Amino acid sequence: MSIKFVKENQSKGVRIPSAALKICGLQDTQKLELHAQEKALVLLPGRMTAMELLRTVEHLNELGQELCAHLLEACGKCEECGEALCPFAPEMDDFEVSSELLDAAGIPTDAHLWACPDLDAKTIHIVEAPEVDLHAIHPDLLEKLTEDGICLGELQKYLTSKEVVYGG
Repeated sequence: MSIKFVKENQSKGVRIPSAALKICGLQDTQKLELHAQEKALVLLPGRMTAMELLRTVEHLNELGQELCAHLLEACGKCEECGEALCPFAPEMDDFEVSSELLDAAGIPTDAHLWACPDLDAKTIHIVEAPEVDLHAIHPDLLEKLTEDGICLGELQKYLTSKEVVYGG
């Protein structure tokens, strides 16, 4: 489990508390590497042994698990869509629609499509997926979230709403 320090972004940047450096064993490290990725920074020692590197990977994986737990808490567990086929399941996008039908509906031929079964009416509605949908998630991560039991329908709602699910 990681320890979180909340820091405000100042005009001069963000200072790393010495207590944080001490907790992670970096207080005496001369050369540090700051890895910047979209919405994340990771501070690592400039040199590590194989075991130190493996432990770092383990800790980063633990952090990933903690972040996924926030998503699961926000989205809830999959309730099997009332025991019907989940319209957000990855296998639900394994179909083709002719370009003539897409054109008649005003849907671009390269658009992501959703198949939405209606069990009561015994019909399937094919609709254009929103700009941001589950396809934007790396397949390995989507598989992990599915295995964790996250409700993909709720996750899709959060993807399109841009509502905050972490912090606040």
